[in-house]
Amino acid sequence: MKNITLISIKSIFFLLLYNLIPIDGFCQIETYWMDTTAFETTDYSLFFTNRPLKNTNDSTVNFVNKYSGKTDNIFFAAYDYQTNEIILKYQAYKTGKNKSYPKGKVSNNIFFRINNEFRGNKHINELNIVMSGYGHTFKSQLEYMKQLKITYGDTLSDQSAFLFYAWGDEWRISHYDKGKQSAKKAADDFAIIQHMLDEFVTDTLFSEKYPRDFEINLICGSMGNMLFYKYMQERRKQGIELVQTYDWIVLVGADVPDNSFDENKGFNDLNQIADSVLLLVNNKDVPLGLSSELNLHNRLGLVGPSNTDSLPGYIVIQNITKYLTKEDMNRLGHDYFMVNPFVREELIKSTIEKDNPEEK
Repeated sequence: MKNITLISIKSIFFLLLYNLIPIDGFCQIETYWMDTTAFETTDYSLFFTNRPLKNTNDSTVNFVNKYSGKTDNIFFAAYDYQTNEIILKYQAYKTGKNKSYPKGKVSNNIFFRINNEFRGNKHINELNIVMSGYGHTFKSQLEYMKQLKITYGDTLSDQSAFLFYAWGDEWRISHYDKGKQSAKKAADDFAIIQHMLDEFVTDTLFSEKYPRDFEINLICGSMGNMLFYKYMQERRKQGIELVQTYDWIVLVGADVPDNSFDENKGFNDLNQIADSVLLLVNNKDVPLGLSSELNLHNRLGLVGPSNTDSLPGYIVIQNITKYLTKEDMNRLGHDYFMVNPFVREELIKSTIEKDNPEEK
């Protein structure tokens, strides 16, 4: 009788284990809504983060300021400028084998609600997901969100919305190699966001009822390019098919090798995930010059692609070196996306002209 009981317990254990771990080896995504109310003001930023929640002595919400790991978890939150408060809206996390990227249907996919909020209620038809570089604490990422809104969001508020990915990065700039490791870890968590995006854009029943005229762009800055590069490499390694998700991918201060567009490299076949790719090149980018020396390989954002002869037509290159200002060089020529007037005007103009063709 004791042996039978033991066998029964073992059977139940393995049955539970079998049901918890997907048989195809891929993990799944669980979701949890925390707050579904809409904002009455426009003084806020929306962001994703893979940072852990910080323990506080009161009821306020905050995230760990200095963190460089991965959590298999994504929070979607709002940062209210008026109250200086963070409001948790949504959580998505991976279950199953954590080393794999997600696969399968997601209940309560956040992007359907984002579409309804921006496209349906506010008539905004462009969503920009922004991933900045490393060397940022969470506090500095909040400041980056504010600056992003001042630089672009306020001007484009009728056309565009911005979502920031505040990934947990290596906050000490001197620890460059650890920054690259952090980017790889954050890429694993970004897979949660990308999987939900893939599902949103391929949902035929939804698109039949609500025709898709909602443009989605991805803007990668500095080490954020490495994050996306690592994501693309791992996705290909796991055999997950690419989905035409983005209209534009914009690569700014790209801290990846200059051969990244070559065959079997991270940015090869980006046309399978985006209609077009815009690469901004700055030959006077000081941090990328140092990165080239540390990596013993030129960086894409500093010199452009190593092989331009076979570059596909969907890749557009804009060299902005001659448009640099004194303020750009005071920032070592690396933060021009935020401060350079030429870059700002060109990106804003392209958005406005696209939405209003008669203004061309």
